[in-house]
Amino acid sequence: MIKILNSLCYAIIAMNEDKQILFVNKFLLDLLGVNEGDVIGKNVFEIISISSQPIDDLIDTVSQNNRFHFCVKTRKNHLQSLWGKIVEDDFNGENAYFIIGKNQSEKQYNKKDLEDLLDVIQTECCIKNIKGEYIYVNQQFANNLGCKKSEVIGKTNRDFFCKEDWAYMEKKEKMVIDKKKVINNENVYLNTNEKKWYSNTLGPIFDEDNNVKYIASCKLDITLTKFLNDTLQIALNQITQISSDISIFDMDKEYRSLIQYTIEKLMNFSKSDGISVIYFDKKTSKLKVIAQSGEVIESFKDEDCGRELYELIYKYGEGMIHLDKLRDNNDLDLINENYIPGKFSAIGIYNMTLDKDYSGFIMLTYKKGHEDRCIPINYFKTICSYISTNINNWKKCKDIKDERSKVEKINNSLMQFIDVSEDMIATWNLDGSPIYNNYQILNILGYDTIKNMDFFDLLHPDDREQVYNLMFNEDHDFGSVTSRFRCGNNTYKWIDWSFKILKEENMFFSTGRDVSERIANEKRKLLLQKAKCIEEIKDEFLSNITHEFRTPINIIMSTIQLISTSLENNTYKLGNLHEHIKYLKRNSNRLLRLVNNLIDITYIKNGYHELNLQNYNIVELVENVCNAVVANEENDDINIIFDTDCEEINMACDADEIERILLNLLSNAIKYSFTNDPIIVSIKSNMSNVKISVKDHGIGIPKDYLDRVFDKLTRVDNNLTRHNEGSGIGLAIVKSLVNLHEGEIEVESELGKGSNFIITLPISLVTEESINVRKISDCKNKIEKCAMEFSDIYEYNC
Repeated sequence: MIKILNSLCYAIIAMNEDKQILFVNKFLLDLLGVNEGDVIGKNVFEIISISSQPIDDLIDTVSQNNRFHFCVKTRKNHLQSLWGKIVEDDFNGENAYFIIGKNQSEKQYNKKDLEDLLDVIQTECCIKNIKGEYIYVNQQFANNLGCKKSEVIGKTNRDFFCKEDWAYMEKKEKMVIDKKKVINNENVYLNTNEKKWYSNTLGPIFDEDNNVKYIASCKLDITLTKFLNDTLQIALNQITQISSDISIFDMDKEYRSLIQYTIEKLMNFSKSDGISVIYFDKKTSKLKVIAQSGEVIESFKDEDCGRELYELIYKYGEGMIHLDKLRDNNDLDLINENYIPGKFSAIGIYNMTLDKDYSGFIMLTYKKGHEDRCIPINYFKTICSYISTNINNWKKCKDIKDERSKVEKINNSLMQFIDVSEDMIATWNLDGSPIYNNYQILNILGYDTIKNMDFFDLLHPDDREQVYNLMFNEDHDFGSVTSRFRCGNNTYKWIDWSFKILKEENMFFSTGRDVSERIANEKRKLLLQKAKCIEEIKDEFLSNITHEFRTPINIIMSTIQLISTSLENNTYKLGNLHEHIKYLKRNSNRLLRLVNNLIDITYIKNGYHELNLQNYNIVELVENVCNAVVANEENDDINIIFDTDCEEINMACDADEIERILLNLLSNAIKYSFTNDPIIVSIKSNMSNVKISVKDHGIGIPKDYLDRVFDKLTRVDNNLTRHNEGSGIGLAIVKSLVNLHEGEIEVESELGKGSNFIITLPISLVTEESINVRKISDCKNKIEKCAMEFSDIYEYNC
């Protein structure tokens, strides 16, 4: 028994009821890197650890054959995870429990599983040795050779293919051996007396010395693809010929001939007994036969097909429909001799669609005994798309021909309608003097005559240069433009007009239409859209601000109610007073911050906010703010890194507003960052300006929000999906304060990777003012500001 256990590639431990090790097999000893004497008699938990459940529970349920997870420490000091189960049996005359462990990473499939998988795919797969002898083929390979898999093993290409084919194959196989790399090729092979196109991939399999040991091959039948490409090229050639002069061709005849050619080839390829192309006419809601070949169903020989089989198609869907199935389902009315004669045993239905619109179907018919000739539905998807496209081109060409006929009639009558046209039509010399004009020019512009007028003098002075440059551009001699023309009462009307310049005749044509009302409507529409947008912003603002006010007020009221109720019941604990005061103070700060922001954004907008500019060391000012944020007792899990390339940069600024800008940016960085992710505040400068950046590694900002992130009331998360509190006006205030300092602010962000806000401020000094650098003694004041600015970050439920 021990020899058998030592020969297994599993970890096996035998233990008694006291968990003392009785036996460890060779596989596990090698894995542990110990000798048998090192472990026998020891407690089993000295070499394994089980995290899922107590081993006693596993022993109690040993009859249930439960699996569990355990680990062993290998000789390389690595933990090896194993799946195990416990079996109760006799060992050397003593009742024992055997732990049997199997590597978690061990493959759960075998060679037979892979071969079974390869046997169900449509690709031909084989493996040969370097002598060219087959050592493995899948079922598709054997089927295409017309023999059993066992009849192929040990043979070569020369036993199955003609000389031309096997010579080509051996040449490619030699290239794989010599070059030691994968080779792809396409070629025609004579397969069971029929030429077929194959896409073939050959690849080497190496031995331990990196020499080619075997050659693996995968062949895919691409005969249908080649056929479609060739047929499509023929179709394109014919379409090109038809399109060159559409008027001289009989469209119905040409396209019917083209589709007929396609389906006859397709019937030969599919080996069906008949094929029909049925077109669905949307205008009449009828099915029409486009082309047929072979033996088809009688009811589909008419130009207009009945709807009985149409209902059958929708009932049973696409693909092969075996008529026995219809009989079993009592669909006798649909398969009687008037519709599907008894000589047919199956029909294939394949829908044609173009741009998701249903345009008909292809029907294949199979006689009894021919059902196995069916080809997969995915092949016919390409065919249906191709034929549907041709039918669509046919209909479009027919429409074009009809339209051309209409245009010719219109052209013959055009001159008769010019004078009664509602459009302004005229011809002019290139110098702008009029040659001819219809009545509408006089009627719309309000002139009795324009005989002595100049075209360019009629244009609004602000439009003349644009029109002149457009008309006399060397790249084109025609165009369209909307411009203003002077009327007889010295007002202007908007005219949408087009021109065509004839340089050889030294003249140009113009047609125009009065669009003054449309322009006015567009302006009104823009104003309406703007008003709607403002209304939406107001609604969003009210929603935001209501939430922002209600939440802290509710918390304050809840805290007061809690204290009041506890005092009334004489149950209040003084130990909770500090915590409740903290809730009240934090949410009061939130309300105060919100009110301050609303007041300040209004003051800044109306130009009432003035800066208190003094000269400060901006480096120390920024560093003190960072220190204050870190010093705040609420910020234990915040990691701020401050970096500067210069220790002192003296410049004029409003220290309070700079602190407010930084606290707002740091507040946002903390809100949208993950715990303990570093927030980097850096300062860089040159002779003219200083750059302050606040960079986080949080959730980032979507690209479509970057252009609007500094707009009022803009939030990355909306009211329904918001992850943090905030009114959406903080960054608008930041931008306004930066602008008041004559600076700029920009943002760089990538969704999921964080954001970087960069402030650029000009370096200048207030004249006749000494340098005033705020000292660290101001830190307490900054901490109070932190408490206010960060009041919407922390948990606030009481």
